[in-house]
Amino acid sequence: MELLQLRYFMESAQRGSFAATAEQYMVPATSVSAAVRRLEQELGCRLFDRTSNRITLNENGVRLLQTLEEVFAKLDGTVSALSQKEDTREIRMLVRSLRRDITDHIVAFRSLHPRIRFRTAFDFHPAREQEYDIIIDREGADHPGCGNFVLHRMELGLKVAAGHPLLGRPLTMTQLRSEEFLSLGEESNMTRILHNACRTAGFTPHIAVSSNDIQCYEALVAAGMGIGLERRRTDGDSSTTYLDVADFHEEYVVCVYYKTTAAYGNVGEFLQFLREKTQ
Repeated sequence: MELLQLRYFMESAQRGSFAATAEQYMVPATSVSAAVRRLEQELGCRLFDRTSNRITLNENGVRLLQTLEEVFAKLDGTVSALSQKEDTREIRMLVRSLRRDITDHIVAFRSLHPRIRFRTAFDFHPAREQEYDIIIDREGADHPGCGNFVLHRMELGLKVAAGHPLLGRPLTMTQLRSEEFLSLGEESNMTRILHNACRTAGFTPHIAVSSNDIQCYEALVAAGMGIGLERRRTDGDSSTTYLDVADFHEEYVVCVYYKTTAAYGNVGEFLQFLREKTQ
């Protein structure tokens, strides 16, 4: 059993593809596939269920992957420490939630560690998920092969412009059936929560404007373009406020997902910094 075989297996299991692993290591896909087959022969069991065009991790593979992720995280961290070389990796992060908060965290962290570089993305391409060391996303999101911890729990509210005709009286979700809503991007978690709440009340929200830019979205709410969904704050400006909707009780839980094999050095330091910011 060789270390490279185990590396090939772990990367293929996380990516769900021999070809993606081969591209990572700049070798033919047949080399990766053959190495994993030799590993299976040595272990005396299959690790993947194979079809003509895909591989799927089976129960044996899941067990081995969990062990290897822990082992390689410790190994890589120890090698980095023993080599006494500065970790020059940039922290690659996909931010699907709490964009403003995460930006503030990066600013605060870099004031303490100015040598550390970040590369952040706000758009989501599932095929490219393995490019990121850290993903900020809702609780329960599907990010295979990642460890996670809760970063923030927040109460949500339905927000409108000051002076909106629905303000000042108790409401129910069904009374909002004919109102116009605003969407924070078609694929966002906030939009998912809004649609689910409206669906529970028996209707589909009429989206007047959809914008994936948070500043534009907030400006639209303040301009009276529709009802927005935001976390409840006590420090907001006076141009917007929350409706009193008796049957709207939504909470948004945001987690930090991280590639366990990368959780050392720069990435490990930033993860620890985020853990200290949990709310």
